[in-house]
Amino acid sequence: NGYVASGIMAFDGTTLTMVGGELANNAASDRGGALVASLRASVSLDQVSVVNNAGTTGAVAVVELASSLTVKRTLVADNTGGDAVIVVVTGSRLALVDAAIENNRVSSMVSVGVPDKPGGLRCSGGSTIESDAVSTLTGNWPYNLACASCNISVAVADGGASAASVNLASTLLSTSRCDEARATASVAALFPLEFPTTGGTASLWLDGVRGSADGAELFVAVFVGSQRITNAGATAVAGAVEVEITPGIGTGHVLRALVEGHDAAQPWPVAFAFERPFVSGTNPASLSSRGEWLTVYGGGFGPSSGEAEAKGVSAAVNSLPCEPLFVVDDGELRCLAGSGWGVNLPVTVVVGAQLGLGASISQAGVPAAPDVVELAVVPPGSVHEAPSAVSMVLSVSNAGGVPMQSFRVEYEETGCYRNGAYVADLQPTETLTSTQAAFTIDGLSAGCSYDLRAFVINAADFEGPATARSDVFVAVPPTPPALSGTIAGDEWPNSMYILLNAATTGGAPITAYTVSYSKSAAFTTEAILTIEWTGE
Repeated sequence: NGYVASGIMAFDGTTLTMVGGELANNAASDRGGALVASLRASVSLDQVSVVNNAGTTGAVAVVELASSLTVKRTLVADNTGGDAVIVVVTGSRLALVDAAIENNRVSSMVSVGVPDKPGGLRCSGGSTIESDAVSTLTGNWPYNLACASCNISVAVADGGASAASVNLASTLLSTSRCDEARATASVAALFPLEFPTTGGTASLWLDGVRGSADGAELFVAVFVGSQRITNAGATAVAGAVEVEITPGIGTGHVLRALVEGHDAAQPWPVAFAFERPFVSGTNPASLSSRGEWLTVYGGGFGPSSGEAEAKGVSAAVNSLPCEPLFVVDDGELRCLAGSGWGVNLPVTVVVGAQLGLGASISQAGVPAAPDVVELAVVPPGSVHEAPSAVSMVLSVSNAGGVPMQSFRVEYEETGCYRNGAYVADLQPTETLTSTQAAFTIDGLSAGCSYDLRAFVINAADFEGPATARSDVFVAVPPTPPALSGTIAGDEWPNSMYILLNAATTGGAPITAYTVSYSKSAAFTTEAILTIEWTGE
C-alpha cells in the first residue's frame, strides 16, 4: 500500500520500461493505485498482467503533465476504484498496442451530478489516446470511456479488422468529439413507440452500458422535456431500463436519458406518440338548430381537464367549433355545439394535432329567425357633437340555426327642416364576424335627431325583429377666437411691424384678420387694414 502509488512512480523526465511479469494487488490512498507518470515521464508496460489494483483517482494509473504511457500486449482487468482504471490528463498520451482493457469498475455507485466515472479510460485536458485496431475496450463499469478535450485516433490494420477491433474503433471515434464529462452511453430504442393517452410502461434500450460482474446496476434517469418518467432508484440491467409513460397527448415526444448523472448520446431522436383519437358516438344523437351541449364518446381524448377548459384538444360539428370543451376522461368529452342545421354532419376531434373521425350527427328542427342584440353607436351615448359621420356596430345574438345572410340599417332625420323624411338604407361597411357588422352614416346635420332601425336576415331567409334607437346630434356654438402676437414700431421710418400668431379658432374657421390704428390716445380709428385669411 502507498500514498501516491504503491507500485511505480515515474517523475521529471524519467523513462521506465517493464517487460513481462505482473503489476497486481497494489492499492494507494491517492492518485494511481499502481502507477503514476508525471512531469514528462515515459512509462511502457509490455506483456504485463495488470490486475486487482485499486486507487483513488486512477485504479491502475494516472498519466499527467505531458507524460506518456504505452500499454502493449498487456491485459488490464478486474481493477477497481478511482474515476477510471487509467486517467490521462493535462496534455499527456496513452498508446494501446494489442492491449485488452476489460471488466474494470469504479469502487462505488455514482449519484446524479458528480463528475464522470467511466470505469475504463478517462481522457481530458488536451491529452491523446492512440490505439491500434486490435486492442479491446469492453465490459468496463459503468462506461468504457469518457473524454473531454481529448484527441483520439485508431489505426486500422491492413487486411481488415476483427469484430472486437471494429467495436473499439467505433467506441473511440464516437466519443472523440464528446463534450465535457460525456460518456459513451447512448439511447438506442424504445418499445413500444405508441401509447394510449392514459400512458403505459415501456422499455428503453441503451447502448454502451453494462453492469459489472458482481451484478451491480447503473442508475438511469429518463425525461420527457422536464418531466422525469423513471422512479428515483431506476437502474439499467443489461442495457435496458423500464420507463413509465405518463398520460398525455400528441406526437414527437423525445426521450432524454441520464446514465449515472450524464447525458446519454442520441445518434437519432428516440421519440414516442400517443394514439390517435377516434369518435364512436354522441349524446344527443340529434342537435337543436340553435345548438346545445354535446357529449362525444370515443377514445384518445387525453387526461381529464376537470373544471378547466381542455388544452390541446378541440372538437367541431360540420367544421364549426364546439366550444368551450371539457375532457371528462380518455373516452368522453363535452362541448357546446353552435347553431346549424342539416343531416349527417361530421363530428371531429383533434388531440395534439392528431385528427380523430368516426361519427356524424344531425341538427334537426326548422331554422328560426335571428335575434338582434343591439345597434351600438361608436362612441356610445345618445347625444353627439355634430360629426360629419357616425360609426355603429350591429350585433346578433343567435343566427337562428343557420348562417347569417345580410345586415341592414335604415335611418330617418327628424326635428329639422326635413322632419320625418326618409334618408337612406345602409349596407355594412365591414362584416366583423358571423354575427356582427359595422356601418357608417355620412353627412349628418347639426341639431337634428335620427331614428335608426336595424334588420338582419339569415340563410333561411328569416328576418330578425327590427331594433330601433334614436340619436341627437347637437352643434356646439363657437366661442371668440384668441389672438396673440408682437408689435415693433421703431424698426423702419413711417412704418410698424406686426407679427401675429395663428389664432385659436373657437370652434369655427378663421376668415380674416383686422388691424386698426390711430394717432390719438383715444384710439379714434383713422384707418383699418383687413387681411383675408385662407388658412395658409
